[in-house]
Amino acid sequence: MPGWTAFLELIMLFYRKVFVAIGLAMCPTAIGQNRACDPGGHIDIAPAVTRGRIVTGFADWETDPNNPFVVIGTKVWGSRYQVDVFDPFFTDDPGITALSGSELPRNSLLGFNILNDLLYWDGEGEVLFGPVPNTEQVRVRLGGQNRFAGTGTGLVDGFFFSVVGNEGQVHVHLSYFLHGADGNAVPASMDGIEATVGIYLLTLELKSNDAGVAPSDPIYVVFNNGLDECLHCTSLTWVGTILAEDRPFSDLDFDEDADLHDFVQWFSCVTGPAMTWTDPCCQMSDMDQSGSVDLLDYAVLQRHHLGEDVIVRPPE
Repeated sequence: MPGWTAFLELIMLFYRKVFVAIGLAMCPTAIGQNRACDPGGHIDIAPAVTRGRIVTGFADWETDPNNPFVVIGTKVWGSRYQVDVFDPFFTDDPGITALSGSELPRNSLLGFNILNDLLYWDGEGEVLFGPVPNTEQVRVRLGGQNRFAGTGTGLVDGFFFSVVGNEGQVHVHLSYFLHGADGNAVPASMDGIEATVGIYLLTLELKSNDAGVAPSDPIYVVFNNGLDECLHCTSLTWVGTILAEDRPFSDLDFDEDADLHDFVQWFSCVTGPAMTWTDPCCQMSDMDQSGSVDLLDYAVLQRHHLGEDVIVRPPE
């Protein structure tokens, strides 16, 4: 019934501000959480071994710094540059944490490979990752070992960075430096050249030197270099749903569940049928990729709504 659907859409548009206000009153950080939605604080990559291959999840140190918990199934992590004013193009997040019982072979070596060129999105329009604009590179370092990802670097054999403990445990933070066109991570205030503002995508795999353990599926680190956090969130959600396929479209705030926060974010982006969204931060609310944010997208959202802290995964 097109007429009835259009009438409902008009009601939703008319009351959108009211509903958003109610949502914020119930969950005052809802919009703010989406605007800075990637895993913040000490959220590490958590490797484990299942059926002879490395799988990855997240290790959350935020809830209890002395007793992190791990949820397997995550392949995408966020990180930020321009946070440390003294070293703005350095970060050591995310770390890599394997807890006791990970099934990583004791005394084996854990390492990484870089799988693809470093990619870039400028934050304009739809998410579209392509070559970096000015020969930027990400340098991955630990001690004296360095590997580079940039345009044309392709598959790079990485290095082993940790010996696995007797019970399968690992905890290490690699360093990630963002280099500008001059080939270093020195700020422009010191040498005049620095990396272009935008989102950078680094694709890795974790590997073991144990012949009985296969490497992980591709994992993705999405670095925000100076853009609004809502665009970082949008890129994280896009990578998670389109590339990694480790979460459903309904997880709009990239926190692994589908709850009121996602509903409030979706509702703040409603355009109605046949009305094109223009805010790049709203593109993931267009779940059926029709160009508008309307009741058809809400149908996708409500099918996955399970509540706060209930982890959702896309159907196999």
